[in-house]
Amino acid sequence: VTPGVSPALTTSEENLRGRDALATGGTPAPLTPPPFKAFERDRPASISSRRLPHWRQEGATYFVTFRLKDALPRAAVERLQTDRDNWLRRHPEPHTSEQLDELHELGFSQLDQELDQGYGACVLNEPEVAEIVEGALRHFDGERYWLGSYVIMPNHVHLLVRPVMQHSLADILHSWKSFTAHAFGKALGRTGSSWQDESFDHIVRNEHQLGRFGLYISANPSKARLAPGKFRLGGGLAMGQPSSGAGVPPVTPGVSPALTTSEENPRGRVA
Repeated sequence: VTPGVSPALTTSEENLRGRDALATGGTPAPLTPPPFKAFERDRPASISSRRLPHWRQEGATYFVTFRLKDALPRAAVERLQTDRDNWLRRHPEPHTSEQLDELHELGFSQLDQELDQGYGACVLNEPEVAEIVEGALRHFDGERYWLGSYVIMPNHVHLLVRPVMQHSLADILHSWKSFTAHAFGKALGRTGSSWQDESFDHIVRNEHQLGRFGLYISANPSKARLAPGKFRLGGGLAMGQPSSGAGVPPVTPGVSPALTTSEENPRGRVA
């Protein structure tokens, strides 16, 4: 199965999820994942921005990265922002689509390279904590969203997700972060938020990009040279797979996603 691509699901587990959602007053997703829907330039879309641009379109799938607050030291954030500012000075507006693709691919690759250095306490490599995150990701899978492939790294998470019905990506991310932050407090004896507020998200443009993002997710532990047990790699109902558990080796190391975000605002700041 191509990573991130949704096969038809016809198991009793998915049927049960739909009935349970109705019984509790929720709005269930369709009982099987709908076919992947590519980003369409002629359909309505919206963009919001804090430090980063966030594109939204109904029915879209997103590649999302969210990190712990201590995953990037101030010096690393400043390096990323300086590199971005320098690129913008070297390439004054107007920008071609090829230039914007270059900028976004450069920005993401540098961000993930910094995250893979293992800064901070890296509490997500503790099995109890990783299980909390994985449980949160999978809890409303098939009800509020379709979850594709994911990897829980020591200080950040990559995943593919498709919101459904009235549920927004922002609300889904808030739910994951809020629940897990409280659970971390109980497990680790800490208080306060554990996550960086803003996440990196990228709307998936086409099936080729969907597959490349899936391959990138599976390769990330190998690229970061993580030992088994220091990460958790799995797939949700959009993959037709249960979790593959902690420390499962990635299958295709060294694959980078093509970040074709030519429409995005190049002046968004580093998360």
